[in-house]
Amino acid sequence: MAKTEPQEQAPAYPRAELLAHSEQLFDVRSEILIGALHGRQQDEYTIDEVRLAVKQFQERKVK
Repeated sequence: MAKTEPQEQAPAYPRAELLAHSEQLFDVRSEILIGALHGRQQDEYTIDEVRLAVKQFQERKVK
């Protein structure tokens, strides 16, 4: 039987730290990141979660 190795989880970072480094990490201003994370209840996010949230926020249709 093959052993399955546990998958490493990506590190999660506090919202404030991600906001402070939004331009370096996501190439967006902090205002965009605030909008992308608006309404979410988490205190910590992975880089991939935030990238997806930013992409969805930027592609959202304006009503």
